[in-house]
Amino acid sequence: MLLTPSARGCVLHLLLALLVCVGGCSCGYHAHTADGAVDAPTDAPSDVMTDAPVDAPRDAPRDTRTDASDPDVAFLGCDPGWHPLPSIPDDLEVLYADNPSCLLNVAWVSCGPGCQRLADDPRFERSVDPNSSWVDGGRAFFTMAEGLTIPTRHPGRIVVVASTDGMVHGAWLDSANLFRDPNLTGIDGIGGAGGQFGASITTGLGTTDGNFSTYHALIYQAPLASMTGPIEPTLQLDTLPPGSALQYIKASATTLTAEVQPLAKMLVVEDGREHWLGGPGSATPHIPAGSVLVGREVFWLDWGARSVRIAHGNFDMESEVFLEIADADTLGLASDGTDLAWIQAYEPNAIRNVYARTELWTAPFTADPASLSPRMVASLSNPSNRAMLGDGYYAVLSSTGTKLFSRVYSLADGSVQQWDNPDALILFPDELWVQGSEVAYSAVLRSPRRGTIIRLSTDEAYHSGITDPL
Repeated sequence: MLLTPSARGCVLHLLLALLVCVGGCSCGYHAHTADGAVDAPTDAPSDVMTDAPVDAPRDAPRDTRTDASDPDVAFLGCDPGWHPLPSIPDDLEVLYADNPSCLLNVAWVSCGPGCQRLADDPRFERSVDPNSSWVDGGRAFFTMAEGLTIPTRHPGRIVVVASTDGMVHGAWLDSANLFRDPNLTGIDGIGGAGGQFGASITTGLGTTDGNFSTYHALIYQAPLASMTGPIEPTLQLDTLPPGSALQYIKASATTLTAEVQPLAKMLVVEDGREHWLGGPGSATPHIPAGSVLVGREVFWLDWGARSVRIAHGNFDMESEVFLEIADADTLGLASDGTDLAWIQAYEPNAIRNVYARTELWTAPFTADPASLSPRMVASLSNPSNRAMLGDGYYAVLSSTGTKLFSRVYSLADGSVQQWDNPDALILFPDELWVQGSEVAYSAVLRSPRRGTIIRLSTDEAYHSGITDPL
């Protein structure tokens, strides 16, 4: 079954509600709106927080450096070295760690044949942002959201950036999970490429009626190594309606993009300047979803009530319809910079979440719609509407009844391999990366309830002999 953007958000809410926290923690989302609601008209914010007890007033400034008597340091067994990021508006705070390796041990344990998962750490409750991941220079990067499992001197959500080679590149601490606090500092998402990273932090001063008196989005674009220092934002957006959510942050060496809801627009940032694509009155007026960034070129699904087509734009142009199929919706958009791939879905039901027929299509990468040379790769059965492409392989979750499985299609010949999701793992409907012979997903362990990352070897975890009816 394919999911609309709003339906997919509901699925994420359901999956994440299955996390059970310990040590006085509870789990929640960062999505403050003017009326206190947490949902947006499209995908729910992809970043998930772990709620820690609020044991200090927000107006009491945190120490700029922890000391030997800090109970957090004693519990962690090390000192992250928290300092306030500069230029956070309205005397609010986001902290950075100058010793982020203290906060994540990148070790992997077996989860079955050809399957590895991130090792547990009893110090933290964890969850994974399914969309803050990227491949750069042969390394796969991911973010992990963590909360201490004890009452803490530094209440909040820790967002750690690490890579599969064992390096921890940075960690920031926000207050997005402190729901009893009317104020907000929340890390919306992090992306990267070319040794650079891009991130967005939303801040707001809350009022007693659940609204915001101020609301800002801070955009960061800098070398990844600068995460352990006091970096300044490259852009501050002060005109967003309170409660706006910047979702699915993507970044290249030059460009940052975000799907902004409920504005239903794409934000593009370069050199500290903003440019808006899509939205009412444009050539692509519908809800943006499934965005893909390749260099300076951004593609997304223009999701309307009667059709879904692929849109395109960049910082120097307005949005355009890149691909529209008269009798089909285009879904599952993905690119690895060499190829584009997408699903063409035919004969939808009334709410466009079930289709009679679905096909995988591909073309060599181009930003010119007139140069697009599509060809069909294979038919599919019940794919998700999000997928990942890497090294010529297209990975997508599919389902039969209540059974969920991962399929990997070769763009070269349409051959397919399948991995059957074991009952011990709850997969998120988003791949993290496809790299060489590896596919990675964010997941939740059923027992104990923990957010984790699983890495699947297509040579060992997947099996062939899979056929789909034409």
